[in-house]
Amino acid sequence: MNGVTRNYQKCAVFLMIFCHHNKNQKSPHLFQFRSVVSLVLVLLFMPVSLFAQSYLQSHGAYKSEDILTEWDTFSNFAFKDSLLYGNTGDQIVLFNLQTEEELTRFSNPADYNAFPSFLMLSPDSQTLWAGYTSTNNVDDRVYSLNPESGEWILQAQFPASHDMLFIQDHMLVSGLNSDDWNLPASVFLLDTTGNDQHRRIIETGGSSAGMATDTQGNLYYATYFFGEENYLYRWSAEDLLAVLEDEQATPLTLEDADVLSGLPDGAYDCEVDEAGNLLVTVNTSPDRLLVKWNGEISDEMNYDTLATTNDEMDWLTQVKTTGDIDNPHNSSAAFVLGWGRPISKISRKKPLQLANDFETIMAFENEENVSLDLNNYFTDPDYDRDVFFEVVVNSQPDHVEVMVEENLLDIGFLLPGQSNIKVCASTETDTVCAEFVVGVMPVKEGEFAMADFEGLLEDEESFWNGSDGNGEFQSGDAHFPNQYDPEWGAWSGWAYSNTTDNQTQDWSNQYSAVTGSGYPGDAENHNGTYAVSFVSGEGSIIHFNGQKREVEGFFVSNTTYAALTMMHGDDFSKKFGGETGEDPDWFKLSITGKNSDSEPAAVEYYLADFRFDDHSKDYIIQTWQWVDLGALGAVDTLIFQLSSSDVGDWGMNTPAYFALDQLLITPDQGTFARQQNAEDDVLVYPNPSAGMFRLETADQAQCNVKVYNQTGQLVYQKELINKNDALLDLTDHPGGVYMLTLQVEDQMITKRLIKANR
Repeated sequence: MNGVTRNYQKCAVFLMIFCHHNKNQKSPHLFQFRSVVSLVLVLLFMPVSLFAQSYLQSHGAYKSEDILTEWDTFSNFAFKDSLLYGNTGDQIVLFNLQTEEELTRFSNPADYNAFPSFLMLSPDSQTLWAGYTSTNNVDDRVYSLNPESGEWILQAQFPASHDMLFIQDHMLVSGLNSDDWNLPASVFLLDTTGNDQHRRIIETGGSSAGMATDTQGNLYYATYFFGEENYLYRWSAEDLLAVLEDEQATPLTLEDADVLSGLPDGAYDCEVDEAGNLLVTVNTSPDRLLVKWNGEISDEMNYDTLATTNDEMDWLTQVKTTGDIDNPHNSSAAFVLGWGRPISKISRKKPLQLANDFETIMAFENEENVSLDLNNYFTDPDYDRDVFFEVVVNSQPDHVEVMVEENLLDIGFLLPGQSNIKVCASTETDTVCAEFVVGVMPVKEGEFAMADFEGLLEDEESFWNGSDGNGEFQSGDAHFPNQYDPEWGAWSGWAYSNTTDNQTQDWSNQYSAVTGSGYPGDAENHNGTYAVSFVSGEGSIIHFNGQKREVEGFFVSNTTYAALTMMHGDDFSKKFGGETGEDPDWFKLSITGKNSDSEPAAVEYYLADFRFDDHSKDYIIQTWQWVDLGALGAVDTLIFQLSSSDVGDWGMNTPAYFALDQLLITPDQGTFARQQNAEDDVLVYPNPSAGMFRLETADQAQCNVKVYNQTGQLVYQKELINKNDALLDLTDHPGGVYMLTLQVEDQMITKRLIKANR
């Protein structure tokens, strides 16, 4: 069959169906009939290439595409899952909807040739129901087809049928059930006993139209009146079943239904998807519409337009759905048919997506700018929309400068600090945003005795937590006490680590900094090792062997465990900011410097702060940031303590960890060298001891002995005058590590004492 013949057949079907469905109209009917004849002539002689074009123009968040583009001869279709049946009038063709592969064909019922009116799969998908109408409606039939065997069974005679649906065990057909076009269109209960006593269930009036049902059994119908207002109606499942199950019941009418929405013209078909979205095809002028009811109930125009035709000659007919039309998934779509057109698939555009997470960025002040291609981070799955990028948050513009030019994000590093950055990608219908952190670090110049923890670990992804019983470690001029309980495998004070896990949020990951690495100093001399403190009791301490040292400061960050817990919360700790993001939470590090010659001084640094009126400024430290300790002056001990707004019956709920790197100390090489030499002349034994320690020096000169606990508290003091007096008694003190300082003239000697538990 050539293209012109196919077009003629489609036009003939269009003309016949239109005429026999407009059965009770007078002058409007004649006017419309003349229009249809004109349309038939135009379609008949129109070039066939027109029908290869996409005929639906999608609106807003939806997209349209033609499927089975070689098949523009379907009068109606039905599908289930990946199988689609299309009726050309000559035959029914079965396709794989995913691959568009033709699977098989079914010839028309033997010795019968008529125009297809509907095609419907039974709820169990085992039977295909097909309605046919003939010229003057003298031999209109309803058949069932077994797709497995190809067997046709004549089920009923039904003049002028239009659509079919199933409600429980009932089969309903819309149409006339008569060749008298002066009778009102109605919905009938189909009689398949052979008696063809089809009972009127709902009298709708006007021209016949499609119908739909939802999962609750409610029935939907959109009217097609000429010269009258048209509306979208819903009959309740309760009222419908009452009529279906009572043979003597009076048919329902439009007055028994809820009016859901007005319509701009008569409707051809309606459909309810799995999510309850109600779609209608409306052939108004100048546009043909696929609309979706917006859920409001009134006689106003309560619908959103999903697609329109782009040719005034088009005429929309059947609509079917799969899944949820508002779910941008490949299995969710509406399928729309138009006379002389292939089936068009209407689906929700997939939203913009974040293709890759932004990583935390750390750089030094005034370092060269970094440029990021935002197309590497955001992706548009539909590839047919203009994407606009915008920086919507830069919480600290004095520290970090960010700007977008087309798809490039340029980042400049101004002053030390940390800034929250939020970048959004937008199209005309949707927006997706991503947040990340930029940290700017100061460049520290000068001569310092540095505690940088290099050389303490040889293996990657490893740590030291004091399990060897040493009780402390040393880096540069600084000593870091550690308490380890072998019975419980627990530790407190200080550990050191080079682990890089910045994703795992639990206690098993207590040795990792959230930065994923150590402070990025001189790459040639830095292997990524940093210190981690678990703060308990009165705090974690750092001491300088009894020497008074001026400490420039250090770089600090949160551990992964603490940072992620503050971000997300867990069974014990709250999410900072709460569910609304407005809770004024905070996590604070306090550093106290002790000096026997002056009152202690303290510096505070917030590792997290959610107390801002502008919550875009709320932060959790995720980069290495500088803490200046110059205000403490000369100190011999630093005490680190943590506090939080999240406290409970047992104290602070926020994990009591932080990470430290690059502790910078003013050098005092002369005193330190004398101390190291003098230590060789001092002997303390037994060590460890149950509490009694004997002290011997080279000349047994008079000296002053002090013993400090792990928090820097002086717990024992004694003047040694002669050899017989060189006995230290710590039996009344708890087990643990103590620091002994021995002042001999201008020399200060420090020794570690380990007192065993009694």
